[in-house]
Amino acid sequence: MRIAINLRQYYKGKIGGLEAYVGNIISRLESDTLTIFVHEEEAAHVREFAPTAEIIGMRHETALQTISTTLKKNRFDLFFCPLLVLEPLQVDIPTAVMMPDLQHEFHPEFFENNILQWRRQTYLPTARNVDVLMTLSEHAKESIRDIYKVDPAKVEVVYLGVDDEFRNLSPEPCAKFKELKLDEAKFSACVAGPDAKKRVERAHTEGDRIGITGTPSIFINGKRIKGYDESELVKEIGQAIVSADELM
Repeated sequence: MRIAINLRQYYKGKIGGLEAYVGNIISRLESDTLTIFVHEEEAAHVREFAPTAEIIGMRHETALQTISTTLKKNRFDLFFCPLLVLEPLQVDIPTAVMMPDLQHEFHPEFFENNILQWRRQTYLPTARNVDVLMTLSEHAKESIRDIYKVDPAKVEVVYLGVDDEFRNLSPEPCAKFKELKLDEAKFSACVAGPDAKKRVERAHTEGDRIGITGTPSIFINGKRIKGYDESELVKEIGQAIVSADELM
C-alpha cells in the first residue's frame, strides 16, 4: 500500500503524547511504501523512526501546495493525517485523521487565542470531510458525533498503545519492588482485582470529562496551567498562596 502522511505540524519534543503515537504507528508501517510531508527542519527527526520512507521537507508558506501537487502526481492508496486535522481539506483519495479529543469545545480557557481559533476553523470541516476519523476514547467519539453531527460509523476509537519498554514485561518482581518488602500475593490480588479496575475506569472517565489527554496536566485551585514553564508555574502557585492568605 502507498500511504502519504502529513506531519507538517510535527516538532520533536513539542507535541506531547502524540509524538510517541506518531513514532510508534509510522515505524510499524514499514512494510508499506510511505511518503511523509514534514517541515524541512524536522526531516532528520522523522528519519529516525521512518528510515525507509520518502521524506519531503517543506516550508510552511508552500506546504499545502506541495502536498496537493504531490498527491495529484502520484497514485497513493491513502492520505493519513495523524496530527489533528485534514490538510489539505479536499483530496481525491481515501483519507484518515487522528483527532484525539475536542478539549477546546469544553474548555476553551485552556488554549491560547490563536490555537483556539485554529481548532475552531479546522476541526469541524475535518470531521465532515474525512473518510475515517480516529479518536482516543468513547467519550471523544460521542462528542464528535453530538457536536459535529457526523456519522458515528466513520469514527473509530483507537486507544494509544504503550512504548516498547512496557511490552512483554517479566512477571517476576523487579529488584526495586523487592526492596519495598510488600506482600507479593496481596499486591498482585489488589492490582488484578475488580476494585482496582473500577478505580482506574473512574479516573479515566473523569480525565476524559475535563479534557486530560496526557501527563503532566497541572491544575491549581481548579485552573489548568497552560504549558509547563517552570517560572509560570511558580508564579501561579505564589498567586494561589496569596489568595488563600487573604481569605484567612
